[in-house]
Amino acid sequence: MTYVPPLAEPEPPIQMPSSSARGWLWWEIVRDGMRTLWMLIDSRYRMAWSTRFVVIALFIAIFTSHWFNPLGYLLPEVLERMLDKVVVLILGFLLYKVLGRELVRYHEYMARWPGGK
Repeated sequence: MTYVPPLAEPEPPIQMPSSSARGWLWWEIVRDGMRTLWMLIDSRYRMAWSTRFVVIALFIAIFTSHWFNPLGYLLPEVLERMLDKVVVLILGFLLYKVLGRELVRYHEYMARWPGGK
């Protein structure tokens, strides 16, 4: 007789997310924004000076990036604006990462605080 392996169980069908799970991105953005705001105004928490310096420097760089474009005189205006937007996106991503790491430190700090969030 030849060996016949047992039939495998069929995989369950993929479940579509419920309507309440569809808006998770917006709620997460709002929640992280509120947590960041609380982190910035919480008098019990001391943000690292290096983070403060980097956040301020990145804000200044984002708002003045169009003034410091070294290729501005060599490129057409459309390409100059596109390059400026790419630089702003990169600086914004760096700002997001810096604030995200500080937010992790804030959560760890609040977990140790009696009655923390």
